[in-house]
Parts: sequence; structure tokens; C-alpha cells
Amino acid sequence: MANPSLQIGNSNWAIKESNLLGYSTAGTKFLPQPITMTRASAGTRVNPQGLVETVELLGSEEVTNGDFATDSNWVKGTGWTISGGNATLAAQAGSSALTSTNMSVTVGKIYKVTVNVSATSTGFRLYDSLGVVAYGLFIGENVFYRTATSSSYNIIPLGLAGATGTISNVSVKEYAANNLARVDYDGTASSLLVEPQRTNLVTYSEDFSQWSIDGNQSSPTTISGLNPDGSSQVYQINLNSGGNIYKIINISSSTDYTFSVYIKGSGVGRLILSNAQSVPENYVDFTATSEWQRIELIGSSSNTLVRVAIGSWSNSLASGTIQIFGAQVEQGSYATSYIPTSGSTVTRVADSLSQTFSNGVIGQTEGTMFAEVNISNIVNVSPYIVFRIYDGTTSNQIAFNIYPNGRIQTTVFDGGSLIVNIDNAGYGLTSGIHKFAIAYKENDYIVYIDGVLFGSDTSATVPTINTFDLTYPNAGSINYNQLQLYNTRLTNSELVTLTTI
Repeated sequence: MANPSLQIGNSNWAIKESNLLGYSTAGTKFLPQPITMTRASAGTRVNPQGLVETVELLGSEEVTNGDFATDSNWVKGTGWTISGGNATLAAQAGSSALTSTNMSVTVGKIYKVTVNVSATSTGFRLYDSLGVVAYGLFIGENVFYRTATSSSYNIIPLGLAGATGTISNVSVKEYAANNLARVDYDGTASSLLVEPQRTNLVTYSEDFSQWSIDGNQSSPTTISGLNPDGSSQVYQINLNSGGNIYKIINISSSTDYTFSVYIKGSGVGRLILSNAQSVPENYVDFTATSEWQRIELIGSSSNTLVRVAIGSWSNSLASGTIQIFGAQVEQGSYATSYIPTSGSTVTRVADSLSQTFSNGVIGQTEGTMFAEVNISNIVNVSPYIVFRIYDGTTSNQIAFNIYPNGRIQTTVFDGGSLIVNIDNAGYGLTSGIHKFAIAYKENDYIVYIDGVLFGSDTSATVPTINTFDLTYPNAGSINYNQLQLYNTRLTNSELVTLTTI
């Protein structure tokens, strides 16, 4: 079989800022082929360790002696000592600060500030040269994001009167999260995650002390533990029948929304969407286990102001103790990747990947497109272009589409006219991993799915094409395991081999 003229993925994902790196082969040489990534917001993924994390690029360390390896580079207030890799504050009659030396930063850039605390009491705060960072630090890793307004910056842990604390590390690094591809992991394999724009309408997705209490539900408390994102302040609730914790959300009436939250523990309860305190319009029951699960509720309301709740809602169902993390309400009939919030709604902009190539990468007169994808969510979207090659407009393109309930369609437009339509409305493609290939040449189009011939067309030209694209306005969530372009029309037997699961 011919070498791909472009290959990305296949467990060999490589990322740099604003680019997903593919490669082509020329004999024994591998030639880099960057794919431009655009998403004007942060996005999360599941990393190889199974943790939910924001995809980010970090610059070099700005703090000198942030690991407290030596007793230097910090101005110590009364009661502060540095020894053995820790900065420790002993209780004082008044407040006392630990101040870093000034760092040189770039105005307008975002910096990730991390403070690792191994022991603390109430009254332990964090300031910087911009002002207050946090009025309280908890044991474990505390993470904040600060935008520089001056070229000089410092970080200042401070204890109020009587406060004690031990800090093991302070870090400040330049932070970039936009325009980064997300390589997602399912425990066995990696894949490129591409999703539509979504907004998390829950204004406090992790701080459940900001949620309201209804009925006889007790307030959430914090315990030591490990959240799905690796943080160590875990919110816990004792479930009581007839009680809930809830948030008020503004939505569009009679429109599907998905409410999701991570839950673990040893109890049973219910996720609820309601327009009145005693009338749950939609709900789903859950049973917590010792492992984190993302529980999802899909529903709509006749109102525009609704409650989303975790608990029981006027029945005897809820009991036991659970831990909760990462609440999300988003418009749509399926859950997308987690969008953290801390006081306001947050929007994750749609992923867009495309690149215009010089002659030779995309076959201008003949070629083959191949994709191995996981379409677990895509069946709810109408329609979705899995991939396409085109001239930057919809007038000239070769595209592979999936519709709701698994309908498959390959379309080719030349000069704005539909010249190929290989369609099967009753195909019924199921969720899961599938392999698709489209081979094209003048008067010779053919489509294979999972090793089986899907359809062909023997009377069509090849449009002007020079751009590879994974973007479409109605895009659903999809995981790409691998993508390949060939600048030749592979043989039918090669297409069978390429697409067989």
C-alpha cells in the first residue's frame, strides 16, 4: 500500500501551540505537516493518568527558589522560616507576609500561579502585586490565573494574626490555553477530541458551598480526597430524603439541555431539572460507587428559569454519602467535555482544524481520505461532516457526512453543483469505533466503511481542492483515532484492508 501523503494520530499525536503535527513519508524520511488548530478558549481533556485537565502550554519558571531548596530569594516577615524545602509560618500576634523577589513578566499575558500547601489554618491568604489572589488557601495544590498589568510581578503568601501554614512550592509560569488541540485518552488509546461550542451555565461548577440548600438537605462539607482533576479539596454531601442542593439556571424553554456532574461514594440519589420546587420535570437516578462516574440528565423545561439539583426531591430515594465535582449545564442533547467555572458562565469555543497544503499532499486529480473515529455522540447531530478536503468554500469539496440515527452520506460539489451523492438514509451506523475511506478520481468515486463497500459513482469530475478540514458549523463531539490522506486512488483491495475493523 502507498505511504500516506498526510498522517496524523495512530497513537503518534504531537502538539505545539496553534498546531497539531502530522507527518508524511518520503522513503525512510518523516516530513512534518502542521495542521492549524483554532479555538479561542480553553478546553479540557482526559489525560493518560485518567484525570480531567485543561490543555495548556506553560512557559519557564519565573519564581526563583520556589521550591524553598535554600533560605534565599524571599523576604520573610516575622514568624516565617525556610528550611528543608518548606516555608513555614508560626502563629503571630499580627499578620505576616512572605514576599518573593520581583519577577520580569510581559504585560497582557496570562500567568499560572500554583501554591502547594501542606499545612494551614484559617486566616492564611495569598496576595500578589496585582492585589488579592485568594482569601483562603486549602491543603494541596492551589491554582490561580493572573493577567500581568506591569512588567514587574511578585507573589505574597500572608498569614493573619494567629494563622499558621506550611508551603512546599510556589510556581509562576506563562500560560497559554487557546488554539491547542486536545488529545483525549479512554484508558487504552489516544484520540483527537473535536467539539462544538458549548457554555457551562452553572456559575460555580466546583465550589458547592455556593449552591443553595433545599428541604432537609445538609450543607456540603470539604474532605481530603482526589477529584477527577487531581485537586485534593473534595466536596461531600450526606444525602437526605426530601432535600437537595441546587442552582438556579436561565435556559431557553422547550430546548434540550444536559446536566452532568461527577459523583462517587456509597449512596443513591437523583439529578433533577425542575421549574418548581416540588415538580421535577426531568430526573435521573444514580447509584454512587467507589469510582468517579459522570452522571448525565438530558431534558427540557416549559420555563426559562429552572433549578438543577442533586438530592432526592420530595421522596425517600436519597441516602448515603457522596462526593461531587464538576457540575455542568449545557444546551444540547449530550454532554461535552467539562468546562470549569468559578463565579460566571464560561464558553468553550468550537474546535477548528484545517490546513492548506502545497501540491502533493492533497491529491488534486486523484486521492484517498481515511478516518478512524469514535462516534459515540455524533448520532445526535444533524448533519456532521467527519472530514473534508476543499478549496476553502463549500462550492468545491469532497466531504463525508453522518446524520442522526446513523445515516451516511458522501457529497462532492464542483463549482457549486452537487455532482456526487453517495447516500444511504437507512444505513443506521451505530455508536463506537468505525473506519471510513473515500477514494476519488475522475469518473471513479468509491466509499468503504468498516471493510465493506458502501457505494460508488462512475461519472463525476474532481473539484479544485487544496485544504484539509475538520470544521463544520453543526459539528458534534467526535474522537479521531487517526486520519490519513493519500495522493493516489488506492485499489479496492487496499481500501478493504485499510477500513477493516
